[in-house]
Amino acid sequence: MRSTHTKQIIHQNKIDCDLEKTGYVLIATCPAREKRIRNEVQLAHALGFDHQWLAKDALNEHIRSDAFRCGSFDPASAIINPAKLARGLKTVVENLAVAVYEQTPLIELDDRCDPLTIKTPAATIRARAALLGLNGYGGSVGFMPSRIHPVHTYIVLTEPLSDADLDRIGWSKNRASLETARNFIHYFRLTADNRILFGGEDVTLFMGGKYGDTHPPTFRALEARFREYFPSLNHVKISHRWGGVLGVTLDMFPTFGQADPKQKIFHATAYNGHGVSLSNYAGKLIAPRILNAINHKSADPNPPDPFFYNRRPAAIPPDPLRYTGMHAYRAALKLQDKWQGA
Repeated sequence: MRSTHTKQIIHQNKIDCDLEKTGYVLIATCPAREKRIRNEVQLAHALGFDHQWLAKDALNEHIRSDAFRCGSFDPASAIINPAKLARGLKTVVENLAVAVYEQTPLIELDDRCDPLTIKTPAATIRARAALLGLNGYGGSVGFMPSRIHPVHTYIVLTEPLSDADLDRIGWSKNRASLETARNFIHYFRLTADNRILFGGEDVTLFMGGKYGDTHPPTFRALEARFREYFPSLNHVKISHRWGGVLGVTLDMFPTFGQADPKQKIFHATAYNGHGVSLSNYAGKLIAPRILNAINHKSADPNPPDPFFYNRRPAAIPPDPLRYTGMHAYRAALKLQDKWQGA
């Protein structure tokens, strides 16, 4: 997480979410990815960022594994516990007299009248404006189903590591979050209680846009890869396994805005795996627009207007063509990873 805005929100509201400025290391596991990382470091320098190239010895100061060749270091990044952040933000808004109704499914949103009507199992709500923060779940209510695609990522979590365990892999000195430079990345980090969270390896798309929080084949592949990277931790047990849904577009950019500028239905979605930072930044962009739309005076009458505001991501045909096409693309990316040895 590199977002300055999110860090400011956490500090200003004193949210306890295990915020830790660790930096971020991108790791090459094969020569082809080494070339890519070198190019990215050069581009970062050209754009004014202070990324550092890490040869093998320098990489070992952050993490040690025979599978890791070299990498780059971004010192500005930080990690959090996203569940704690969500709970902390809920407390913040409740202290501002905002009512939060969890476990309340949206059944129907009718924008043909003013105010809007929102039907739930328990009640019908009337509102002057609505914000759809759906990310990968938009298709379940018919929101951009051909443009935002629900793909799943999965995670395994170890039991807490001892200081000796961390020393074996060189992760006791610097606690940077880590990511491998593959098509299907591995992302891993230390939690506040020194567990290793290890995710990625593959992504899954289900026919008909269905959802699945567990996927045993991916869990097995993740654990095998974890053991491959860190054989000295073979005695460390996996304590938890889970998955979640990402909202993904073909060009990997988000979309915020209004489907129709005349309506008062706003959306923030398609975070493409960067939801912690982008979902918080969405509030900064959209809140003043909602206030302006319902004729309330906004503290920010001219909010930022990034290129992804009011954009319509490219559409692809519905299932089974979408399912078949995306799995063919997935297979090609996996084949390239295997061919390059990544």
